[in-house]
Amino acid sequence: MKKVNVYKLSDGRFTEDEEQAIKWQREIDFKKAVADFADKYGVYEGKSQIENAILDNVEELKSILKMK
Repeated sequence: MKKVNVYKLSDGRFTEDEEQAIKWQREIDFKKAVADFADKYGVYEGKSQIENAILDNVEELKSILKMK
């Protein structure tokens, strides 16, 4: 018998690698935050467009926010 330590992510995935688990969970949390933001401020018909625009342009948005 082998003892296995795994990390369960909030989307149901499992991994034994702690570093990978942290990376994936951050991605999950970010995508959820974007979806929540789109729900709060977006037009409902265009919700997926808003989410995609944010998710597809993360680096550009980060640079814009750093300009503050």
